[in-house]
Amino acid sequence: MTDFERLRSDMEDASCLFDLALAEDDEGSVREAGDMLRAVDKRVSRLEFLRILGAPDDPRNAIISVNAGAGGTEAQDWARMLLRMYLRYAERKGFSAEELESVENYNGYNGFAGRDMHN
Repeated sequence: MTDFERLRSDMEDASCLFDLALAEDDEGSVREAGDMLRAVDKRVSRLEFLRILGAPDDPRNAIISVNAGAGGTEAQDWARMLLRMYLRYAERKGFSAEELESVENYNGYNGFAGRDMHN
């Protein structure tokens, strides 16, 4: 039985349990059906993630370049926030990140202009 067949079967089981629980007015079974559906949802999310990152080159390193562009100090602030979000995401997922290049005080602005990183 494939993962998808198991998911479909578990969804059908949860649906049947939910229908029976409603017919019998059984709150415990309604909660159990909800728990079953949440477990199915987690497995679906995991399979979607594996499908997205299933190509042969996906385990390889990536380069991320964050640049403020021509938007002035607001764009520099936004670029800095975006970089911080990427770094925090990488940290939470257990990826390592290394700064390759950084440009500060671009075009006379007192702030962040851009950074290149790779994992």
